[in-house]
Amino acid sequence: LVYRHYGKQLIQKYAAYGVENGLLKAQLSEPEVNMLFDRIYRNFVEQVDGVDNGVADWSPVPADKPENITRNYRTTTNLSARVGTLNPRWNDADQSATSVNAAFGKAVTLATSEFFDVVDFYTLSWLPARTVVQKAFDEAKNHHSSGAIAVMSAGGCPWREHLMDIEEEAGAKGRTLYVLFGDEKGWRVQAVPKDVNSFENRKSLPWKGLRDEDLSKASGIDGGVFVHVSGFIGGNKTFEGAMAMAVKAVEMTE
Repeated sequence: LVYRHYGKQLIQKYAAYGVENGLLKAQLSEPEVNMLFDRIYRNFVEQVDGVDNGVADWSPVPADKPENITRNYRTTTNLSARVGTLNPRWNDADQSATSVNAAFGKAVTLATSEFFDVVDFYTLSWLPARTVVQKAFDEAKNHHSSGAIAVMSAGGCPWREHLMDIEEEAGAKGRTLYVLFGDEKGWRVQAVPKDVNSFENRKSLPWKGLRDEDLSKASGIDGGVFVHVSGFIGGNKTFEGAMAMAVKAVEMTE
């Protein structure tokens, strides 16, 4: 929404900077602004929006025809693409070896930073989470006889990969439907995806798109905060309320 309302203004201001510094010959026309607005959306904003809203980059259309795969948006922000943007512009006056080497130095810094960010995440965050997820899996039947509800003792814990590995090792693949965890606003109920990178849930939460009193009334559970329109996550003010949402969701038929 921010890009929708302010994107063209930003592009115009950036173009003005280009004119002032001799990088553009003249201010952009309205058709040129519209063209850039659309291109930046399709090559950057749309994929961020898609991921944030749980939309896969490829999906079958119609849904029951998996052979008919349609691209929903392009994914362009990988490491190779980011390195590529560091090259000197084709129309820069300075195409010297010094300029190219400076760009290469920036690329090395970027790639090194991303690599060590990944090492840091997996070593100091992801691996310690295994113990938390294992405990949640082992205690799941304390919350519901099906074992379909796992409660994480630490909010923000990276649980997806660990949970699916633990399920497979235990011969219980697909058992967990919902994961509960706390945050500063209360408790969250998150649907477990069909696989680690999927936006499809094993079982989506009901009450999609409802908030606050509307959610509490529809669910019959006090303290409702929200359920995302895709049903992948919801919230309640209390642990007891979040657990009641998860239990009711488990026991409801599709």
